[in-house]
Order: sequence, then C-alpha cells, then structure tokens
Amino acid sequence: MTTLIQLLFDSQAKDGLTPMDRLPLVLGTSPDFDGLYRTILEPWTRLPHFRSILSTIALARVPLSVSQIAEVLGLSTFDIVNALVNLHAIVQVPGDDHSPVTLWHTSLRDFLTLEARSGPFFRGPGAS
Repeated sequence: MTTLIQLLFDSQAKDGLTPMDRLPLVLGTSPDFDGLYRTILEPWTRLPHFRSILSTIALARVPLSVSQIAEVLGLSTFDIVNALVNLHAIVQVPGDDHSPVTLWHTSLRDFLTLEARSGPFFRGPGAS
C-alpha cells in the first residue's frame, strides 16, 4: 500500500502527470504488484547501468550503500544515484552515500528474480 501511495503522489516524477492522472495507472495494477513494478520500471530501463544497478540491489545478500554499489560496479556514486532517484517509489534511497539502499518491499526482489513474473525485468543470477 505504501508503494501505491508513493507512486500516486510522486512529486519528483518526470512523467508530467498529476496524482489524478496517475490514479488510473495505480488502480489498474495487479494486486500482486507485478503490474505496478512494470509500470515503475519501464521508463527507466534505457538509463545507462540501470539493469546492473538494479541487479546488484536485488541480489545482494545484505543491503549495500550507494558507495558500495558504485565500487562493485566500477561506477561513480553519481551514476548510481542518477539511476535510483527515479525509483524512490520502490527503492529506499538514503540521503547519503554510506547508508544502505533498500527495497521498500520484499516482493520487488521476488518479482525481479523470477523470470516467469518479471520477463524483461528479470535480474536473477546470470541475467544480462
């Protein structure tokens, strides 16, 4: 429910939509969140490094900070934040580079790591 409300009232979204414009999108999502996750992820899949950043977060055994993700992937912290800022409805992005980045709900990890559910968003081990 928190994720739905965050998506609905996302003041940082660059989609040009008002909460009333987003309402049909939110109401049309599947109750198991898969449709919601697809709606949120789709616009950002072409960002550089988006898929590798999302994979790292989803597959990490313990939550990693922005700095740690940057180090693992050989990227700048700016690259990491640039990709994550658009996902704050489903990913909790801390205000600094040293606190852990976490998923708002464990169902996102389940979605990303099960190819049958996530399709092109699949981020399991060995996904490209």
